[in-house]
Amino acid sequence: MNIAFNFHYTHHNGLMTRLLNEIKRDTQIPVYLAQNENQYTLEASGEQTTLEELAEVVSNRIPLSLFLKEYRLGETQTIKGSDQFLEDTSGFYQLPYCPKCQEGILQRTLQTFGDCSVCGSSHPEITFDAWLDHYHATDFYELIESKVEELLDKRVMQFQTLNSNRTFSLDEISQDSHYGILCCDVNAIADSFVITPSELHTLTLVEKPSLRLKPKLHFRLNHELKSHWYSLFLADDLITLAVSQILASKNIDFVFVSNPPLLRCAVAMEQPFIIQTGRDLLPLSYSKTLPFLSQCNAYGFYAANNHDKIEIDYTDNPSDLLSSHITYVPWGSELTEKGKVFFEPAHAALTSVMMENDLFDRSLLGVHLSHQTKSEIFSYSPQIGYTSMVKFKSHHKQPSEILTAIASIEESAQRLIQNFSTHYPDLYQKLHFFEFDELNTVEPITELFGLAAMILGIYDGNSIVDAAGALEANAIEFRGKSGPRIDYKVHQRNGEYYLDTLTTLRSAISFKLAGVDDMLLSFGFIDSLADFIAQQAQNAYANIGIEGVTISGNVFENRQLLKHTYQNVSPNYTLYSNIRLSMDSDNIVMGALMLGNHPKG
Repeated sequence: MNIAFNFHYTHHNGLMTRLLNEIKRDTQIPVYLAQNENQYTLEASGEQTTLEELAEVVSNRIPLSLFLKEYRLGETQTIKGSDQFLEDTSGFYQLPYCPKCQEGILQRTLQTFGDCSVCGSSHPEITFDAWLDHYHATDFYELIESKVEELLDKRVMQFQTLNSNRTFSLDEISQDSHYGILCCDVNAIADSFVITPSELHTLTLVEKPSLRLKPKLHFRLNHELKSHWYSLFLADDLITLAVSQILASKNIDFVFVSNPPLLRCAVAMEQPFIIQTGRDLLPLSYSKTLPFLSQCNAYGFYAANNHDKIEIDYTDNPSDLLSSHITYVPWGSELTEKGKVFFEPAHAALTSVMMENDLFDRSLLGVHLSHQTKSEIFSYSPQIGYTSMVKFKSHHKQPSEILTAIASIEESAQRLIQNFSTHYPDLYQKLHFFEFDELNTVEPITELFGLAAMILGIYDGNSIVDAAGALEANAIEFRGKSGPRIDYKVHQRNGEYYLDTLTTLRSAISFKLAGVDDMLLSFGFIDSLADFIAQQAQNAYANIGIEGVTISGNVFENRQLLKHTYQNVSPNYTLYSNIRLSMDSDNIVMGALMLGNHPKG
């Protein structure tokens, strides 16, 4: 009997190669391996019981991954693989930990780190012996136990992990830098956070991404939480894993931890999307031929090409540019020296999706919605190029000024604001004197969400960023299927088409006066935006006959927007997004190289 395990793994980080080689080394029966680009195969021949044992080993050793798109087992007539080990040409990508090392920590049998052929590194930043010497310790688990006791006694402790030097605390107030919440017991998450089964599944992937989740009310009150959202994650390195396991044994389900994983995902329709790239995903290379040597350095990433390959990696030096390359700079950047070529981030995001999905000959609708870069909805065709359909413009006005602007639209709008002041006198009076911080620095869509949250009485504070988060957090908790239809409309000004944000806010106020509760109204704001995107797809199809829709930008981290955009668009058009790149940073830097170039290959 012959069987074949087939894997479609889309990253070139060598993980699948190393896993299959390890299984071949550890298996008693002959195993045959093959690789063809992203397709990997493990084949074997033998009696049924022997092959069942092999299948159990494979299922235990092959972890769930962001990049494992398909995993099939079936019978095969002939063995086509080689008796040789697969060649790992990836360099070495250090993952948080593989299933074998995870089991070693859980069983307390792992006595070192850094030497695993799958997830360890040949040149670790921290060696096991040096780490123990730093803490004047001789036993790994005794040291972990002592640090946990320090945490329980002092309610805060600092510890060098394989990810970074981290602050662990039982109280949020003890954190003074970027932090998230470490889950020590995965079974406790559903009771404490608003989470779907697919999101829970994503947390357990081998890359150990974080998810932006909303705490439930009782958890918020019990822990005196300050924010609407938290980056929740499972242990992302072996030392943090050991700490979390001992905390779980002492019935501590969650702790605050500094430096959560950079890798952050969002989940919709049971599919994870990379919102922010983490330490283990780069460098990346793509076989693409560009006619001009090009480079882009922005958002903490650097991409450049030679004549047949494009590469992207993290960068620490934004001024380290090659004089031989055309340099692309995003609009709004402070890099304004002569010789730079400016580009629209939204257009670069679309080209990165086209590159990863091989769509350069397609007409598409591009939807880029971002809290960090310029948002835009536009169409693209190989013959015409980029055509703007909806731009997003900031008003830079405080809530009281926005109410005045709405009232000046027409007589019915004036009556609406008068009714608003009558029905909600305290809120109206508060808005009259209120001023947001950061109003002139945020992106237009953040401004829209933040103004809506404040005017509708959903948020009480001064940060427009937090106000926007409050509206999105409210929408996440809604469990129904549809909300009120908030008006998202386009108006023309000086030959350009912009989102009419005053009409959108006016529509939301009218629903508040009709008695729609805050959660349903917040959901309607997000759900109606998904409807608006679907309408723009219809408009683009009528104009240029689009063959698909691309989405990018970190506003799609909102699960409701991601889910409902899929539901509204996918019945008529294929919806595309990035595969190995994030939705809003490195994808833009990579895509910038192809603006003005026609890629081949």
